[in-house]
Amino acid sequence: MTHIKGKVLKYMYLVYLVILGGGLLLYFEQSRALLVVVIFVGFLSFIFSYLVDFKANIRKTRFSYMNFYLIQFGDPETYLREVEKDLQNVKGEFRRNIFIINKAACLSTLGKFQEALDTLYFLKPEYLTKEIQTFYYNALLSNYLLSNDIFMAERILKENSIHFSINPNQDINLNLIVEINQGMYEFYTGNISNSKEIFQKLTENKKKKGIRAFALYFLGLIELNEGNKIDGVKKLQKCIEINKKSFVAREAKKLIGINKE
Repeated sequence: MTHIKGKVLKYMYLVYLVILGGGLLLYFEQSRALLVVVIFVGFLSFIFSYLVDFKANIRKTRFSYMNFYLIQFGDPETYLREVEKDLQNVKGEFRRNIFIINKAACLSTLGKFQEALDTLYFLKPEYLTKEIQTFYYNALLSNYLLSNDIFMAERILKENSIHFSINPNQDINLNLIVEINQGMYEFYTGNISNSKEIFQKLTENKKKKGIRAFALYFLGLIELNEGNKIDGVKKLQKCIEINKKSFVAREAKKLIGINKE
């Protein structure tokens, strides 16, 4: 679809040039009536091309904005409703693949790990672009870690290691997901000091509520495991305050109930 829009706009620019040339010619030949007609046609061409481009940008803006429901605003329920609507109408395999991966990320945020994995396995990673593959494999990894399936998590890491490093040239939200996975992997494999350091850094990102709440949950869990109940409960309460709609908030409430003094 984008390819077609590009062709339309290219031909409209050619029309502009023809109209400009014709307008100059008519001006010098003093044919004012025809000049008015040419200007009018040029105006209509401009409006048409503007609307084509504007509509494309609106779709692009909506597509980008939807991603922030999950990471920036921490609202997975709203995102899931929106992505389900768009999956029914989206055209083009590239966008469909992205929406499927984001749907899986949303299900994961709601604590539906097996459903998220089932959604991801609809895709064939060999047909995805490199950056989308990185989203895909990180989504797989996070769901295996959160399911406490360390065997499968380590298998994914070993077979697709190039997708689990911070890359300054890739999407900033993708780098945040990579960091979350690094922190979780360190946590679940017993490297608590490394995990704590990664999650502490992620809590400093005040703009990304979903990411910050996730990090606070793990930091609270670490504090409780180390016997620091007061600090642990404080972090868990902050997690709930920031993102009430995710599974980490639900789990944080359970932990606070168990550790009430």
